[in-house]
Order: sequence, then C-alpha cells, then structure tokens
Amino acid sequence: MEKPFQISVDGKSVLGMIHEPSVKARGNPTAVMIYGFNGERVDNNRISVLCGRYAQRHGITFVRFDYRGLGVSEGEFWDTTLDTKLRDAREIIRYIADQSDGTLSLFLVGFSDGVRIATTLLEQSENICGMCMWSPVLFPLVDEVHGRMPGKFSRHPQTGRLVVPHRGLWVGQQYLRQVSTPDKGYERIKSSSKPILAVFGGGDDAVEVTKHELEKLLADGRRNIGIKTIEEADHLFSREKWRDEVTKETVQWILDISGAVS
Repeated sequence: MEKPFQISVDGKSVLGMIHEPSVKARGNPTAVMIYGFNGERVDNNRISVLCGRYAQRHGITFVRFDYRGLGVSEGEFWDTTLDTKLRDAREIIRYIADQSDGTLSLFLVGFSDGVRIATTLLEQSENICGMCMWSPVLFPLVDEVHGRMPGKFSRHPQTGRLVVPHRGLWVGQQYLRQVSTPDKGYERIKSSSKPILAVFGGGDDAVEVTKHELEKLLADGRRNIGIKTIEEADHLFSREKWRDEVTKETVQWILDISGAVS
C-alpha cells in the first residue's frame, strides 16, 4: 500500500509517500530516502518510486518525501539550505518513529550530496541502524555534481532576493556557500560503527575521491563498511539496468542488516 502523508515543519507543509508492505520483513525495516541538491520524492528516472515499490514487495517500509522548496512541499527553494533540509529529514524520521509500534529498524538511503545530511543523522540519531549511500559525494565538488553554476548573483525579479538561477531553481547564497565548503561527513563515517554500504557507478567521475577514501578505510580493516560498484553506471543510475541493480543491492543489504539486528 502506498500512503501519502503530510507534516508541518516551521509552519510549512512537507509531503511524502510511505510504501507500506502487507507483510513486514524480520526486524520491521524502514528506509528513508535522503536526497541531494534538487532531488525529490520521484527523482531521476523515477528511481525513488520504483525502489520504494520493490522494497515494499520485500517487506520493507520505504519513505520518500519532498524537502521544503522542492516538489509538492511548501516553500521556495531560495529559502532552502542544508540546515532546512536536515530539519525536514529529522521531522520525517520523528513522524515515522511515532507511527511505529516501537519495533523499528530504521535505515537511511543517502543519494549524492544528500549523504552530507544522512551522515549527520547517522551520527546524531541512536535509533538509526545503518546507512546506504548512492553515488556518495563527501567532498565539495560543486562543478562535478551540479554542473558549473554562474558565479554572479542577481536579484530575483519578484522578491528581490539575491539568487543564482540553476537547473530551473533559484539558489540562495547560503545554500551555495554550504555545498561549496568542506563537510564532516567523511569524519562521521570514520567514527561510526554502524553498518554502511556505498554504491558507486563505475562511470561516475564525481565520486572518485570519495570512493578512494572509503577504500582506504576498508584496507585499514574497517568491517562495518561495504562498497559495491555498478559497472559503467553514471552518477544518477539513469539506465534501467543500473537503477534495478542499485535497488536490489540496497534492499538485500537492508534485509540482511535488519535480520541481524532484530
């Protein structure tokens, strides 16, 4: 069953969809999708929808939503920052936990630079069992991930706000500043003992630094981190075979971890 939901965050509506299985897998696993820059609850090639339905068929509750300023949630993107996205994700997790009967194995699925938010949640939330990362970007590679943004801000024609037009969105100063500066996501992963799976595309140049650093952790004997590479796949897993493979890898990993911790 697919159930729409709506919560209020700072007076604005955040909308999403819950894929609820009729028969739950062992440990009652629940996955929450944490998107990157302009990601939303449908996302590229409908990857979120199809992953949610596949997870549902295998007994996993899957949650996808729109940040404020994106998709069908309220707000404007020029007001969106990494801080507002983090608050939205926290409130979604709180809502999901409140809806459960107390037996919940909670997982995060961070996509691209959405892992910056996911690693913060992983560090700060004790009830999160693990994190799967799709095309994780843990270092400030704005050009490679988002394409080259204009360097000059201009005034929005209606609001007068200083913004940069990019990919159909008006990007505010604070957001651009945040995504362009170093993040502590890699340090959070280094200090975490929770299960982590990173799925990379073999044809994705934007993740080379992140992949190299995670491989160094594996070489140093870190057993809680796994790496999977999908040959030739791009950053967004934009072909059907790549989308299906990242979906299957993610769902099976969640089932394995949830069964082990239940």
